[in-house]
Amino acid sequence: MSLDENTKGFMKEIIEFISLIRASEKERYELQKKFMEDTIKAIRDISESIKASTEYMRTSIEKLKETLSTGINNIRKEMNLDSIIEAKKALGETIDILQRETQLFEFKQTIHEIRSSLENIQQKNLQKQSKNPQLTASENDFLENEKIQEESPIERVSDLEKEEHVKKKKDVKKDEKFHIEF
Repeated sequence: MSLDENTKGFMKEIIEFISLIRASEKERYELQKKFMEDTIKAIRDISESIKASTEYMRTSIEKLKETLSTGINNIRKEMNLDSIIEAKKALGETIDILQRETQLFEFKQTIHEIRSSLENIQQKNLQKQSKNPQLTASENDFLENEKIQEESPIERVSDLEKEEHVKKKKDVKKDEKFHIEF
């Protein structure tokens, strides 16, 4: 019987040990179950937070889009496109006028230099005449032609200016036919 008592004691210890193992497994199972429930709850909270943030961002983007559209429309209204086109045309005309004025100034400078050269030649001819009073008819004709040529460049400049002015008016009328709209 002693074996039986030993066996009974051993069996009792094994049963107690198995009970302890079961109890510890049950505790561990409960802890794992609680951990999984907490994890699922945290994931659901994160999901809800992301959904709320996404909705907030969507509404914010829509508001920004509306604000930008309103601002762009206001800018378009304020920026009267016709006035910009007119300003561009006026600027182009101003540039053309400045270029013509520059060319005219250079042309007048050239004419002035030619005149001074002609005056020097005339003075030399007058000095020759005073020294030698007998001039041939061809030399007198040459002097008269120089006077005619002296006056004609100015007349030519004014004619060119009139032609450019008329041409510019025609170009402006052609430009008025085109109208750009956005």
